[in-house]
Amino acid sequence: MLNKTLLILLSVAALSACETPGVKPNTDDVNGIDGTGTTETNGIDTIGVEGGSEFGGGTSTFVLSECEPDCEYPASALSNPDSMLAKRLVFFGLNSDEITDEFSNTLIAHGKYLASNPGVKLRLEGHTDERGTREYNLALSERRAQAVRRFLMLYGARSESVSVYGFGEELPLALGSNDTAWSENRRAELVYDSNN
Repeated sequence: MLNKTLLILLSVAALSACETPGVKPNTDDVNGIDGTGTTETNGIDTIGVEGGSEFGGGTSTFVLSECEPDCEYPASALSNPDSMLAKRLVFFGLNSDEITDEFSNTLIAHGKYLASNPGVKLRLEGHTDERGTREYNLALSERRAQAVRRFLMLYGARSESVSVYGFGEELPLALGSNDTAWSENRRAELVYDSNN
């Protein structure tokens, strides 16, 4: 009984930490406006989270756009197009596998999502532009995917949840032999298992 009470208190504290000052989460409509569990409160996207019997039942709501990347994510957060989880490309500099600050918050959100949903599987696909030898590009593309994997694991992703593949220059995102195409092709893609 004490464990159950402690779990309830911790859940309430975690959810209230994600609230936006001055905005009261909408808990009136359990299924949301469109019946999907997603509602809107004062222009801020929210997701309903089923509480279940151990949390006293009902649905709690937290604000994704205000607490990302610090929220814990329900499984349904992956399908929210306004979430940071919708961003699934990380771009790299020439001959580099260094993750820049531009992509940190996105990767933190994905790491926390994977930590909150241990059954979810993610495939990291590394890519390069067309310049360089095939062998060099394959190695560089795998290093890029590994760099993203290490970053995700710093934020709670489990090693068994994340697989790494290097495709080199074989699957370009943009066609062409110019700076614009090359910069779009130097990337890692986060591909979630469709069974999730």
